[in-house]
Amino acid sequence: MFSVMNAFSDWLNKQLRENSWSQSELARRAGISSSNVSMVLGEQLDPSFEFCSKIARALTLPPSLVMQKAGLLGIPNRSPTFRELVALIEDLPIEEQQDLLDYALYRRSRRAAREQHGGVRNGEPATS
Repeated sequence: MFSVMNAFSDWLNKQLRENSWSQSELARRAGISSSNVSMVLGEQLDPSFEFCSKIARALTLPPSLVMQKAGLLGIPNRSPTFRELVALIEDLPIEEQQDLLDYALYRRSRRAAREQHGGVRNGEPATS
Protein backbone atom coordinates (compact mmCIF):
# COMPACT_ATOMS: atom_id res chain seq x y z
CA MET A 1 0.00 0.00 0.00
CA PHE A 2 1.30 3.43 -0.98
CA SER A 3 1.54 5.92 1.87
CA VAL A 4 2.75 9.45 2.52
CA MET A 5 5.76 7.94 4.30
CA ASN A 6 6.56 5.85 1.23
CA ALA A 7 6.17 8.87 -1.05
CA PHE A 8 8.41 11.01 1.18
CA SER A 9 11.05 8.30 1.39
CA ASP A 10 11.02 7.92 -2.41
CA TRP A 11 11.21 11.67 -2.89
CA LEU A 12 14.06 12.09 -0.41
CA ASN A 13 16.00 9.22 -1.97
CA LYS A 14 15.57 10.94 -5.34
CA GLN A 15 17.02 14.13 -3.84
CA LEU A 16 20.01 12.16 -2.56
CA ARG A 17 20.62 10.66 -6.01
CA GLU A 18 20.27 14.03 -7.76
CA ASN A 19 22.81 15.56 -5.38
CA SER A 20 25.06 12.47 -5.38
CA TRP A 21 24.85 12.43 -1.58
CA SER A 22 24.85 9.52 0.80
CA GLN A 23 22.51 9.39 3.78
CA SER A 24 25.48 10.32 5.96
CA GLU A 25 26.25 13.35 3.82
CA LEU A 26 22.65 14.56 4.06
CA ALA A 27 22.72 14.04 7.83
CA ARG A 28 25.98 15.99 8.11
CA ARG A 29 24.73 18.89 5.97
CA ALA A 30 21.40 19.00 7.79
CA GLY A 31 22.81 18.63 11.30
CA ILE A 32 20.70 15.52 11.91
CA SER A 33 21.84 12.14 13.17
CA SER A 34 22.49 9.54 10.49
CA SER A 35 20.23 7.14 12.36
CA ASN A 36 17.27 9.56 12.10
CA VAL A 37 17.83 9.97 8.36
CA SER A 38 18.06 6.20 7.99
CA MET A 39 14.91 5.60 10.04
CA VAL A 40 12.91 8.18 8.05
CA LEU A 41 14.13 6.74 4.76
CA GLY A 42 13.33 3.25 6.05
CA GLU A 43 9.83 4.44 6.98
CA GLN A 44 10.42 3.55 10.63
CA LEU A 45 10.16 7.16 11.85
CA ASP A 46 7.80 9.94 10.81
CA PRO A 47 9.63 13.10 9.78
CA SER A 48 9.04 16.01 12.15
CA PHE A 49 8.74 19.70 11.29
CA GLU A 50 12.27 20.20 12.64
CA PHE A 51 13.62 17.31 10.55
CA CYS A 52 11.98 18.71 7.41
CA SER A 53 13.23 22.22 8.13
CA LYS A 54 16.82 21.00 8.46
CA ILE A 55 16.49 18.83 5.34
CA ALA A 56 15.15 21.82 3.41
CA ARG A 57 18.08 23.96 4.48
CA ALA A 58 20.57 21.27 3.47
CA LEU A 59 18.88 20.81 0.07
CA THR A 60 18.34 24.58 -0.36
CA LEU A 61 14.62 24.01 -0.85
CA PRO A 62 11.66 25.84 0.70
CA PRO A 63 10.77 24.22 4.03
CA SER A 64 7.10 24.20 3.01
CA LEU A 65 7.94 21.97 0.03
CA VAL A 66 9.73 19.41 2.19
CA MET A 67 6.95 19.54 4.80
CA GLN A 68 4.33 19.04 2.09
CA LYS A 69 6.25 16.04 0.73
CA ALA A 70 6.35 14.63 4.27
CA GLY A 71 2.59 15.01 4.62
CA LEU A 72 2.90 17.68 7.29
CA LEU A 73 1.14 20.28 5.14
CA GLY A 74 -1.97 19.15 3.36
CA ILE A 75 -2.89 19.81 -0.23
CA PRO A 76 -6.53 20.80 -0.52
CA ASN A 77 -8.69 17.95 -1.75
CA ARG A 78 -8.69 18.41 -5.52
CA SER A 79 -9.92 16.46 -8.48
CA PRO A 80 -8.08 13.31 -9.58
CA THR A 81 -6.96 15.19 -12.72
CA PHE A 82 -5.43 17.97 -10.62
CA ARG A 83 -3.65 15.49 -8.33
CA GLU A 84 -2.30 13.60 -11.35
CA LEU A 85 -1.07 16.84 -12.89
CA VAL A 86 0.70 17.80 -9.66
CA ALA A 87 2.33 14.36 -9.44
CA LEU A 88 3.56 14.60 -13.03
CA ILE A 89 4.91 18.11 -12.56
CA GLU A 90 6.74 17.13 -9.37
CA ASP A 91 8.75 14.58 -11.35
CA LEU A 92 9.95 17.14 -13.91
CA PRO A 93 13.26 19.01 -13.61
CA ILE A 94 12.87 22.48 -12.10
CA GLU A 95 13.49 24.16 -15.47
CA GLU A 96 10.58 22.28 -17.05
CA GLN A 97 8.40 23.05 -14.02
CA GLN A 98 9.19 26.73 -14.60
CA ASP A 99 8.28 26.37 -18.31
CA LEU A 100 4.89 24.94 -17.33
CA LEU A 101 4.34 27.69 -14.79
CA ASP A 102 5.18 30.33 -17.41
CA TYR A 103 2.73 28.70 -19.83
CA ALA A 104 -0.03 28.57 -17.20
CA LEU A 105 0.52 32.24 -16.37
CA TYR A 106 0.40 33.10 -20.07
CA ARG A 107 -2.88 31.19 -20.50
CA ARG A 108 -4.38 32.91 -17.46
CA SER A 109 -3.40 36.37 -18.73
CA ARG A 110 -4.88 35.59 -22.17
CA ARG A 111 -8.13 34.40 -20.58
CA ALA A 112 -8.31 37.51 -18.39
CA ALA A 113 -7.74 39.73 -21.43
CA ARG A 114 -10.51 37.96 -23.37
CA GLU A 115 -12.90 38.26 -20.43
CA GLN A 116 -12.07 41.93 -20.10
CA HIS A 117 -12.96 42.45 -23.77
CA GLY A 118 -16.25 40.60 -23.59
CA GLY A 119 -14.95 37.10 -24.27
CA VAL A 120 -15.01 37.54 -28.04
CA ARG A 121 -12.19 36.72 -30.41
CA ASN A 122 -12.50 37.37 -34.17
CA GLY A 123 -16.25 37.68 -33.85
CA GLU A 124 -16.67 34.29 -32.14
CA PRO A 125 -16.90 33.37 -28.47
CA ALA A 126 -13.48 32.63 -27.05
CA THR A 127 -12.51 29.11 -26.13
CA SER A 128 -9.46 28.47 -24.00
